[in-house]
Amino acid sequence: MPVSAVALKTIDLPEFGEPTVMPLVQRRTYEARIEALLARGAEAGLDAFAVYGDREHAANVAYLSGYDPRFEETLLVIVPGSQPKLLVGNEGWGYAEICDGPYQRVLYQTFSLPAQPRDRSASLSDTLAACGLKAGQKIGAIGWKPFGPGDGGFGETTLDLPSFIADTLRTLAGDRGAVVNAANLLMNPSDGLRAINEADQLASFEFAATFSSQGLRNVLGNIEPGMSELQAARLMGINGLPLCCHPMLSAGRRAPYGLPSPPRHHQARRSRHHGLWHPGLAQRPRRLPGRERGRTAARDKRLCRTAGSALFRRRRRLVRDHRHRRCRRSALESRA
Repeated sequence: MPVSAVALKTIDLPEFGEPTVMPLVQRRTYEARIEALLARGAEAGLDAFAVYGDREHAANVAYLSGYDPRFEETLLVIVPGSQPKLLVGNEGWGYAEICDGPYQRVLYQTFSLPAQPRDRSASLSDTLAACGLKAGQKIGAIGWKPFGPGDGGFGETTLDLPSFIADTLRTLAGDRGAVVNAANLLMNPSDGLRAINEADQLASFEFAATFSSQGLRNVLGNIEPGMSELQAARLMGINGLPLCCHPMLSAGRRAPYGLPSPPRHHQARRSRHHGLWHPGLAQRPRRLPGRERGRTAARDKRLCRTAGSALFRRRRRLVRDHRHRRCRRSALESRA
């Protein structure tokens, strides 16, 4: 269809709102994932799986079971023909019941924090044997990092599990068995199981992403010169959902480094560099090419002069009038 006329218009960004109902990944989805992993394992000659997780490395366990460890380690033992066993510490015991995944809970108190009771658990070797692991098996150990040809000679028997777990698994498997790194079955970017997202998983991701994008919008629409980075970070409005990364906000010379947390008194001034990392969505700062940097710097100076007459301080607080809001909106539109 031919286009008779094209017009550029300035429009306001609509309010998309936030979801009010949290979609959940169904239990049958977790069961199907476990069956798919067992099928992949059978093709690879694996007899069983031991899937490790902790707070920082929770994704693989959560993908298979719906349980994301909070303070403690956890180990999901999967043996064909039996219900998966989830080893948890004292504090994970009740939480694992709430998560209601397709597993049987097993209390292993060594996974608890230091100085907590350890009077009701068998040894790790006996616990794993009771879960179905035994001598002669080829056990697929899944932590969070597969190793490849570029990893300095590490092979398939290199594990990224804590030593006390890896050593126990190797002892159980014995000389006739083996413990191999099977993380690629889940994490390979081309054909790993986690490269496939079911409809309910996509809905869950979208639910979290909506809050992430709204958090970014809150900061972009309300950040002011003179705010500390800590004050600006509070604009994100984090609401208590589990975070997939550490939220970070930095300005000025610190922004290109990406990882710093907001210091209490560092102020967000007009700068070519601003970085905001909101859990679930990363907006990385970029350094502009030299010519573009010059144009951007000149434009920033003009914007500062234009907005300067509309900014004044009263009791150390910035007060905005209509002219400044209009200028800031124009600045955002010109940078879009």
